[in-house]
Amino acid sequence: MVNLLPEEFRRQEEREHNATLAEKQQQEGGVMYTQAKGMHTTPPHKGEESVETSRWDVSDNRGVSDKTPPSSTVGKQWGVSTTNKLPAFVQHGAIKKTSLFSGLKKKIRALFKKSSDITPTVHAQPKPQTQALKTIDFGEKGKEEYKKLRLQQEKTKNKKHLLPRMRVNLISEDVLMERSEHIAIIRLGVIAVCCVCVVGAMWFFLQIVVTQKQTRVDQLVSTKDLVEKEVSRIALQTTAGRKVQLRIGAAQALASEHISWLKLLSFFEENTLASVTFDGISLDKNDAYTYSLTATAPSVEDMLAQWQVFEDSAYVESATISGYSREDDTEITSTKSEIAQQEGEEQKPQSAPREHVSFILDLVVKKSLFE
Repeated sequence: MVNLLPEEFRRQEEREHNATLAEKQQQEGGVMYTQAKGMHTTPPHKGEESVETSRWDVSDNRGVSDKTPPSSTVGKQWGVSTTNKLPAFVQHGAIKKTSLFSGLKKKIRALFKKSSDITPTVHAQPKPQTQALKTIDFGEKGKEEYKKLRLQQEKTKNKKHLLPRMRVNLISEDVLMERSEHIAIIRLGVIAVCCVCVVGAMWFFLQIVVTQKQTRVDQLVSTKDLVEKEVSRIALQTTAGRKVQLRIGAAQALASEHISWLKLLSFFEENTLASVTFDGISLDKNDAYTYSLTATAPSVEDMLAQWQVFEDSAYVESATISGYSREDDTEITSTKSEIAQQEGEEQKPQSAPREHVSFILDLVVKKSLFE
């Protein structure tokens, strides 16, 4: 297994490993000392107060005594000299050393986890678990327990560790630096190539979009030109159609007026007396069905008879005589032959007086006359 940590951290790790080994050796020595002390002392007699021995908590690396009797009592009961002082690691317990750089080392390991191609994953070495010593009953029972503890210790010592205790770095720092620089250059190159690829893909995509939009615009422009041509053609046809429509309207008006005049004149022809003559017809601009007739009759009786005819007609709504006048005309009855025969003689011409009546007749005809 290769250790890729810097030299300073490797040395610190070795120191920690050595300190751990020393702690384990001290713990094993403390256990052996306690067991040996118990084996060489005599058990207490009946009736005497039993003294609880001190227990060693190996997992916490501290010596904890539930009840510690005075040194004089211990010496009298167990026959052990109290002048010999216990070692420091038995009195106070083994002190677990902690590294000042443990937090920094964890952070560096967390950083190097990502570079799996350089730094292999290192599994932590499992620590052998030791069971806490129980209170030993001295005698035959104590010997059996002592033998069991010895067997457990031998098994623990003879166990082969899955991982070696020392991890040696076989790669020099120069090689590591060159390797890291080479990898950094490769990463920068890969990032640059990725950026170029992304920019190229975006440019290609934009070109495709622009081409599609330009094609769409060209189609719309061509469609617009076709629509404009069609509109101009339809406008010409509309102009020609309007001219034809105007001509048709004029022809219809002329035809309708012609037909109307024919019907009106036919009506006058059918309802006019032989002795009455019409001199003129005038129309009212405000009312298309009102007519004013200027007529002449030989007498008032003929005038009234003509008025009565129009009044009785089914197509006349009303007939009114607005004014009339009477006039006298003198008719000469002598001929040229008679004048030649009576030359030189004074003769008076013989004439017969003739009367006529002029009147104006206002008619309002119905619309059904022109249908």
